Amino acid sequence: MKVAVILSLARQIEGEYVFGNIIKAHTDPEVLRDYLAKTELPKTTEMGGVGCVIEYGVITDIDVEGVTSDPQDQS
Repeated sequence: MKVAVILSLARQIEGEYVFGNIIKAHTDPEVLRDYLAKTELPKTTEMGGVGCVIEYGVITDIDVEGVTSDPQDQS
């Protein structure tokens, strides 16, 4: 199965640190693009005591192996 994810990259304002975080995943990348368009996500944050600027992007065609069904998760 292929999925897409919204990835945030937080880059230290004045320095070399870069932090990555998966925000959301879905099998349809258009759902994620729509989410990004309609949701106001923060443009700055502090991670590990470091002031950062955040950029968001959708990464597609990620192969998922070992998929199991979880009846609790219907999102």
